[in-house]
Amino acid sequence: MTDFHATNPPLRSSRRAFTLLEMLVVLAVILVLLGLVLGTSTILIRRSEVRQTENALAVLEAAIGEFEQSRGRPLTYGRRGQPVSSARFDIPELFNVGYPHAILFVLDRLNSHGPSRDMIAKIDGNLLRSITGGCGNINQIPCVSGGYPPQEFWWTEGPRIELIDPWDSRVAVIFPGRPWQQGDDPSLRDIDGTVRTIDEQSYLPCVNRRIRVISMGPDRDYGTEDDIMTYSERPQ
Repeated sequence: MTDFHATNPPLRSSRRAFTLLEMLVVLAVILVLLGLVLGTSTILIRRSEVRQTENALAVLEAAIGEFEQSRGRPLTYGRRGQPVSSARFDIPELFNVGYPHAILFVLDRLNSHGPSRDMIAKIDGNLLRSITGGCGNINQIPCVSGGYPPQEFWWTEGPRIELIDPWDSRVAVIFPGRPWQQGDDPSLRDIDGTVRTIDEQSYLPCVNRRIRVISMGPDRDYGTEDDIMTYSERPQ
């Protein structure tokens, strides 16, 4: 009788454990794939944020256009270098706080006009933020007590609205300067016949006397390639 166990030795298992090298290779592949996924997600999120900002600025520019069309004239604003007077401008330009705060006045004025207010309401609510403040809190709302602009420039009560970008920076507003006159510095004359303001010198001149609204973009720094603005034309 043939011994079954003698002619048919026990089958050895075909399964074996991963070697350390194989585990390291698998781990490296997983890390590479994870990096690709995260990198792609970051790019998509950034693009979405840029589009969100572009849409907000486009709505703001349209709201300004709606206001101007209904009034039959451009927005009026106090220009630096003009003496303080009783003239009531649509938007005062401040002497002491500069362009980062001007958006408060722009939105304040547009929100006092029904059709423009309806357009502003279309901006993503995450980019419109209520703020409070006053004298002694210049990072919030500029001080108006006994200075420029006069109190009558404030049209609404309570908190005001600021427009921020997805990177939590307040958008800036650059105003064109006053019309150039004989005796003004020729080097400061823009092609549109205005005097280049300090803000325009610091950043970028306005074109065709149009207000320029700017987001610093993802790097949160003005004057770089990722800045987002209401119009892209640059002075020649």
